[in-house]
Amino acid sequence: MPETTAERALLEAVAASVGLRFHAGRLVSAEAGPGGIVTGYALTLADDAGVRSERLVYIETAPPDVHHSGVLRLRDEQGDERAVWFYPDDPRLPALADAVLPRRAAGLLAAVGVPGVPPSVALDVATYRPGKRAVVRVTWPGGVRYLKVVAPGSAQALAERHATWIAHGIPVPAAEGWFPTGVIVLAEQPGAPATEVLPAAEPDRLLDAIDALRARIASVPAEGPARTSLAVRFDWYRRRVTQVVPHAANRLAALDRAVAGLLQPPGPRATIHGDLHLGQLFLDPADPSRLTGVIDIDTAGTGDPADDAAALWAHLVATTAHARDGGETDRADAASVLADRAVARWSTPADPGRAARTAAIAATHLLGHVLTGVLPAEEAIARAEALVAGALEGRT
Repeated sequence: MPETTAERALLEAVAASVGLRFHAGRLVSAEAGPGGIVTGYALTLADDAGVRSERLVYIETAPPDVHHSGVLRLRDEQGDERAVWFYPDDPRLPALADAVLPRRAAGLLAAVGVPGVPPSVALDVATYRPGKRAVVRVTWPGGVRYLKVVAPGSAQALAERHATWIAHGIPVPAAEGWFPTGVIVLAEQPGAPATEVLPAAEPDRLLDAIDALRARIASVPAEGPARTSLAVRFDWYRRRVTQVVPHAANRLAALDRAVAGLLQPPGPRATIHGDLHLGQLFLDPADPSRLTGVIDIDTAGTGDPADDAAALWAHLVATTAHARDGGETDRADAASVLADRAVARWSTPADPGRAARTAAIAATHLLGHVLTGVLPAEEAIARAEALVAGALEGRT
């Protein structure tokens, strides 16, 4: 069920907007999106005859002042506007419906010349980040491909980026075709997801491999800026976490000031992944300390290398928390050790300020973990304070 009366009231309004009654709701996801936090709910709705149906709905806080067809604009009890859409009608990913319906997905593969694709295929939505991207695994007897759904008009450039990175020796999946509506057809990435085989990896060897990958990425010509650093929105995260824990307002304000100071002066720029973490890395199952590939390079471009270091660390913190909650002690311990050893690599003689900037960006990630429910607020704030204090000490 929704956690608060306000959430329930909003979901009841969503149901009424499509002529149905709200029966039950279950939170399925929450993450930072382009316009705030995007929360997903699995709803059970009922019509006047009592016939029930299941729908997946997404609610975005602080949506941009751009209205899309099929997107509801509602206000919560505090009067704040919310953008609401039913899956798969994501306003920023209009091609999503083509990728998640079997016959349409098969048609996309056939259109770019993938051989042996039957009229209907099996689908598995590997990743869906509302408003950002989706990855759909398409399988049929003898074949596997991935459909990556991105914003309209960006598919060609991303397909070309895949080709450029491959030409520079970086193992990313080959792009076999693209559509201007926002779909790219990708080959399967060899190896196993890093999060699956992490307990068997040797921490320092794996970090050496990640460092080597980042160095190769830095050598690739970038055609534009990387994804905007999370740290530039620290104030936004601070204000929303303050709503969750009002008694921590002064501590959060102090963090805000410290983060702003640690980000100055800006560091040198290079090509970065833009969202580099274990979820983007593939390892050799026979040798889990050896990288076999990297995915999701749509966030890549010119940026601060501290962003990738911070994203890696923050994801390890989240992995540790998820694994402990799920009783996966080995995975939790492995992620925790890797996180600790990654911090020791934040400093570099070539960029003396990188450790401080990484700490500031990582602190921002921690506040994001509060809003998405990964970490308790007190734990996240305390860890952010420790990171920032250590960085300020290192500057003296």
